[in-house]
Amino acid sequence: MGRVLTVWDAIGDLPEPGDPRIPNHEYVTVSDRKIKGIARLSWDDALYRFRGATGSFRNFVRLNPWKPAPTVMGSVRFVHPFEDRVLTVREQARLMGFPDDHVFFGPKDSQFNQIGEAVHRHWPVQ
Repeated sequence: MGRVLTVWDAIGDLPEPGDPRIPNHEYVTVSDRKIKGIARLSWDDALYRFRGATGSFRNFVRLNPWKPAPTVMGSVRFVHPFEDRVLTVREQARLMGFPDDHVFFGPKDSQFNQIGEAVHRHWPVQ
């Protein structure tokens, strides 16, 4: 039996955001207030928690690099495991198993929604 791929397996080989060879891999702008909150997060901690009609939700979760990624939904943003920033669209797409040649169009929020609302294969078990 193989092992399940981790967050770091999915995103660890990407260059710094802004590399023009990787589509949808640009820094995501967030407020200074959010950056200060993000800087205080440990792995698996969330900047925001709220209750919805179907349960409790967390947003701006700092990912643990050594665990599988949590479920990706359109409105959810994740925090890089080692850097005080939100994942890029490409990093979040990789968590859902999208290949790097799949390009997302539209505003950033729309790109994140396209990923979170897609029914796509998850990273395979090796």
